[in-house]
Amino acid sequence: MKFNKLISFIVLIVLVGVSHAQTFPVNNLTASGTITSTGNVTAPTFIGALTGNSSTATTAATVTTASQPAITSVGTLTGLTSSGTITAPTFVGTLTGNASTATNIVSGLAGALPYQSGASTTAMLSAGTNTQVLVSGTTPSWTNTPTLTGTNFTGIPNGGLTNSSFTIGSTSVSLGGTQATISGLTLVGPALGTPISGVATNLTGTATALNIGGNAATATTAVTASIIANSSGTTASRPTSPFLGMEYFDTTIAMPVFVKSLGPVVWVNAAGVVQ
Repeated sequence: MKFNKLISFIVLIVLVGVSHAQTFPVNNLTASGTITSTGNVTAPTFIGALTGNSSTATTAATVTTASQPAITSVGTLTGLTSSGTITAPTFVGTLTGNASTATNIVSGLAGALPYQSGASTTAMLSAGTNTQVLVSGTTPSWTNTPTLTGTNFTGIPNGGLTNSSFTIGSTSVSLGGTQATISGLTLVGPALGTPISGVATNLTGTATALNIGGNAATATTAVTASIIANSSGTTASRPTSPFLGMEYFDTTIAMPVFVKSLGPVVWVNAAGVVQ
């Protein structure tokens, strides 16, 4: 013990009095004050507070809270564990843990999208083109021929659809458009019912109860008129499917009557009195 104290005293005197770098091999050096050196102090173990820079720190067991503000820089650390927050303007190398804020991801090219290719694994999807849409999945992808399923799709313009028109007969009709005439249409059934008015050309077939009213400007061909509706008869024999304005001579009341309306059929005489 006396030997160690003697060596400590001698070293302190030498360190204070010698202005040039010297090497003093000492097994153990204990000081109750401050040891100051303008050169390097080397030891396998330091106990206590150190001021200055360490060229290499292999292991830092514990840096007390009070000592942390005094650390301005370190050389190389082979391992650093912190229970708090480590802050630096730049990190070089691989980091383990979670960053509260990441300004940039050092990966991928312009337009690329990050996605999770697996648990805790991030991959990059290359940028698509301006005619493609993103399709989700385990591995997302770009496509310009997406398949959409579902209902309530809105905002899709008719012109943007593959089938933006449909064909009736030989006439193409655009979605959302109007078509005044239809060509090449063959009606198989059912019956057309009782049209109030209309214009037809080249009607063929057999008329079983045909009432024709008005004047034909031009009759190109009259194929067959097998039955023309009776224009006279008893009250009970009045036509059941007349046309508006049709004239019928009712032999029961011995006067002509006319169709005033069709729904229901109302017959009146020339004075407008219902008959």
